[in-house]
Order: sequence, then C-alpha cells, then structure tokens
Amino acid sequence: MKILPVSYQYNTRYKNCEKKQTATNVCAENFYTNKSLKYPAFAKSSSNFNKRREYYSFLSSNPTPIAQGTDGIIYRRGNEAIKVAKTEQTSFEAEAQVLKKLPTNLPNAQKFIDRFTYGGKDVLISSFVEGEHKDSLEIGDIGKLYDVLLKHDKANIIHGDLNVGNIVFTPDNNISLIDYGAATIPDSTEVELYPNFVVNTNALKFENTGLNDSLKKLDEEEQLSFFKEYLAQKASFYNKHAQFIKEKHPEMTDAIEYEENLAQVLSNPSDEVIEMELRRITSLDFLEQADTATNYENNPHKSIKLWNSTVDSTKESIKFSHDILKGRILSSEERKYFENQRKIAQSFYTTLSEWRAGTFEWLYQIKEPYFVPQSEAEKRIKENWNNL
Repeated sequence: MKILPVSYQYNTRYKNCEKKQTATNVCAENFYTNKSLKYPAFAKSSSNFNKRREYYSFLSSNPTPIAQGTDGIIYRRGNEAIKVAKTEQTSFEAEAQVLKKLPTNLPNAQKFIDRFTYGGKDVLISSFVEGEHKDSLEIGDIGKLYDVLLKHDKANIIHGDLNVGNIVFTPDNNISLIDYGAATIPDSTEVELYPNFVVNTNALKFENTGLNDSLKKLDEEEQLSFFKEYLAQKASFYNKHAQFIKEKHPEMTDAIEYEENLAQVLSNPSDEVIEMELRRITSLDFLEQADTATNYENNPHKSIKLWNSTVDSTKESIKFSHDILKGRILSSEERKYFENQRKIAQSFYTTLSEWRAGTFEWLYQIKEPYFVPQSEAEKRIKENWNNL
C-alpha cells in the first residue's frame, strides 16, 4: 500500500489538525489510533511514531527549560535534549546535518536522534551530554580540548561558538562539545580576517571566545602561566594539523609551512613571541565586544570607542612586529613567524577598518539621534569618520 505524506493525511482526514505534523498531542493520538482510518498501514510502518507521540505529550505539558540559546529553547527529557525553535522561521536543518556528521571517535558526542515540527516550530532531538560546565578552563583542560577540536577539523566541522558554556566536562574525564547551532561544514579553507595561508580551524574559533573567557577570570600572574601552557598545547595542535593537511591537501604548501613554523616557534616561545600572541588575542577580544549588535543601538558611544580600540590594536601589532623584525636578532624560524604575524595584523587592519567604516556610516545615517543635540551627533560621528 502506498503511504501518503503525513501533511496530506492530516489535512484530508482531520480538518482541525495543523499541517506538516504540527498537530497537538490529541490530534496525533486520534490520527494514529482511530480504527476507521483510511490508511492504517502508515501507523504500522512508522517505527518512530510512538516516540514522536511521547515528544508531543512532553512538549504539551509545559516543561521547564534548562537553557535558552539565541534561536532555541532547550529542554531535557531523560537522556535526550529537546531544542525548540523560538520562531517559525528558524530551521535546525543545518545543525541536524552537522550532528549526523560528527566523527564516531568522539567520546560522549552529542548525537542526532530526530527532527520534526511542533506547533509550527522546528524541533531538534539529540542526546543529552551529561557533565559539568566551568566558568573558565584550567591549564590541564587545554590539551584535552584541542584533541577534540582536531577531530572536528578532520571531519570538516567548524563549531562556531566555542565559549565555555558549550564545553562539557563528562563524568569519565573527557571533554565534549554541545550546541552546534552556529556550526558549519565549510566548502572552503578560507577564514575571515586572515590571509590565505591561514586555514580555518576550530583552534581559531576557540581563540575568539573561549580563550578570553578563561583569561579574564585570572589575575596577571595566573594569566601568564595559563597562556604559556596554552601556547604549548597550541604548538602541539598545529604540529598535528599540519600533518593532516599534508595528507589531505599536499598542494597547500603555504598553509603547511605556516603551521609547521607556528608549531616550532610556539613550542619554546620567547617573550616577544608571547607578547605578539597576546596582542592578537587582545584584538580579537575588542572585536568580540565591538561586534555585539546591542552596542550599536543601546550605546553608540561605546560602539565607536570599541571599534576604534579594535582597529588601533591591530595597528599597534603591525608596528610591534615591524620593530621586532628591524631591531632584534632572530633565528630564521622566528623571523618567519614575525613576518607571518605582520601579514596577519595587516590583514586584520584592512578588514576591520572596513567594518568600522560601515558601522560609523550606519550610525550616521540612522534617523533617531543618539547624541543630543543632533548637530553634536553629526559632528562627533563625522570626526570619527574622517579619522579612518
């Protein structure tokens, strides 16, 4: 017997049910248990219907969420995580595809279970990752995290949001990642801001958010100790990642050379190398703050200041690397490292200047004055504009 689509059966047999399997628990119950159904074979062939019906019942009971993300509300049901979209326009299709593609050698990985619509909104079911969160990572955590990140890189998955809230420490002393809502399966190795010899890795994403989350919780002395250990683990990561590129993309000679150089220099970094790395992390931190949309509307003064700080910090990095190359005696590997860092800082400066200009232009063109009077608003923003 040919099984008709669920949306057709709902629409023709039960006029009061919503389309596309968004029916209430009562509707779903009636649809599949009524003995007079014209298409009873569907219920027999649908192996996951009983489970779906349990989900409908759970969601209709107004459960208490355990977390809220940007695009979804998270509930826990036993060993499962249920993510419900906040709007009907939100789709979890991309996130579902990433979960299906996660490598099998990841312990305690978040696994895809099901996806459907309920009340017109997308619902994603995955395994609940049991464990604890930390406010900040400890020195001994970095190596374990980088092992997990490397496995994601080899599977061509970029997580996209590696803040400490998405890093879970499991009971068996492993690390697992959760919330793949911002994850991508890139079709290019290019990465925003960086020159083309730098390929996209999860290690770069971690530097954008998770690393600064941890550094900010430490005092100055603890920061230095933590950062040195971080650089040692970063060196190990890039040594392994360079070997991976050699095997998969031997034609990417510039990227291989860059990562091998990075691994060698960071394994025993000089004070100048440590400062260079800290400067880049500082620029990324300014960018993370400046690129927060709420700053534009709620505090445009702060937004302008943060964008200026972001661009200025990259400009200072260019000068620092130039001064080191010009005034210090360096090994050939160190010289290559600082030449690469200068190129990275220059790439940052060019792109961030363009982004800053776009932000200032947007602030200038808005109708409602953020500064009082309006003439002062125009004056201040034009002054910043002219300083680009």
